[in-house]
Amino acid sequence: MNVHHIGIETANPQASVAFYKTLLNFKEVLRLVFMEETLIFLSNGSQCIELIGTDDHPRQGSIHICFQN
Repeated sequence: MNVHHIGIETANPQASVAFYKTLLNFKEVLRLVFMEETLIFLSNGSQCIELIGTDDHPRQGSIHICFQN
């Protein structure tokens, strides 16, 4: 079993995207809205991060790990 991605909730998705792109050389690979949450997937080729943000009730600090077989 491998880690597919790590999900991180953020109150400011745009600032978080800028951080991962600028400082850690991640690229945005997918952006979508699901159930009023903005989901942004970033990758550096070997690692994937999912940033989760909402405009209505921003949360920050919660994380999850998604595994794949």
